[in-house]
Amino acid sequence: MDQTIRGFRVGIIANTAWNLYHFRADLIRHLRCHENKVYGIAPADGFEGRLEEICDGYEELKKLQRKGTNAFSDLALYHELVAIMKRQQLDVVLCYTVKPNIYGTLAAHRLGIPAVNTITGLGFTFLENRLINKVVVRLYKYALEKSSRVIFQNKDDRHLFIRKGIAKAGKTSLIRGSGIDVEKFHPKLNTRSMNEKLNFIFIGRLLYDKGVMELLQGFAKAADELGHINLHLVGDTDEGNPASVSAEDLARYHHRNDIHFHGYQENIIPFLAQSDVVILPSYREGMPRVLLEGMSMAKPVIATSVPGCKDMVKNGINGYLVKVKSAQEIADAIIEMAGLSSDEREAMGEAGRQNVVEHYSAQAVIGEYDMVLKDLMGDKKIRKSD
Repeated sequence: MDQTIRGFRVGIIANTAWNLYHFRADLIRHLRCHENKVYGIAPADGFEGRLEEICDGYEELKKLQRKGTNAFSDLALYHELVAIMKRQQLDVVLCYTVKPNIYGTLAAHRLGIPAVNTITGLGFTFLENRLINKVVVRLYKYALEKSSRVIFQNKDDRHLFIRKGIAKAGKTSLIRGSGIDVEKFHPKLNTRSMNEKLNFIFIGRLLYDKGVMELLQGFAKAADELGHINLHLVGDTDEGNPASVSAEDLARYHHRNDIHFHGYQENIIPFLAQSDVVILPSYREGMPRVLLEGMSMAKPVIATSVPGCKDMVKNGINGYLVKVKSAQEIADAIIEMAGLSSDEREAMGEAGRQNVVEHYSAQAVIGEYDMVLKDLMGDKKIRKSD
């Protein structure tokens, strides 16, 4: 039986157009294929044109300030979201990232529109014990009381929100990630042509809470001992994020000929294809997409034993788990991975690929969203979108 809603006007909100285009495109296309009209709502960042191509409409969020919490600017964001939802006559909104989750839900509640929140990761908000973070947690609690459904990408985050009273258990669902196109990220694309050395790759924003400094320290330690490995970092710093790594800290490693900074890359597949091991030493994740993409391409992985990462990495089976914030354990894992035969690393990669295909594919994740939306909207009068 088809679980997909039909004939509704759906708003999808995030803190960047890049986020919606890269992480929600499959869901957007799926909803549109079933006679729904979908509107992307996010700040302009250069990806709004691409977002317009896959949506029925794009609404620019001009009032969203990613950095900090300012009562006046956040109130302006709330009113802006109310105006957009009224203008587009939305029937349901899907909210991603912190401020859209909070103010998108409050705006939807004011208009009587069901809101579905997805908690994609806790990151800086929950990792630092600062006043601003405590304020954000209180705002989350206030907003999620008015949410129709709260989706988590790992069980640890779900349990944390329920235990702290931020979300009610009966409103929550668990959906593993955003879904990976397992044909787009396929082992047949692997080229392994960077050089004869073993290549480790990190893909993501260069943030302290992504474990970038521990990674650089640990890799340098392992490389000084082994001498036949390379580290490739694909991604930039993030000026709007308080956890962004400083230029001074990164500069200490620019002189090394075994550490390569590639900056932001639109297409990461060629970099994954030429690499041997994906590494993500993050302090906490929702459901890290880069690990899933790497595993889908049959790469063994090294990740920290934290929520999000430990859900998908089975130590010694498809990769290694290391202690968070430990440069020494990262070094040890790199050395151990380098000591395996190519056949042993290949077996790890195949185990990871199988896990992604079975549990984390786009088809599986979209099916879960279908059930949530059908449950939420199924008893409402279905009308054809204008």
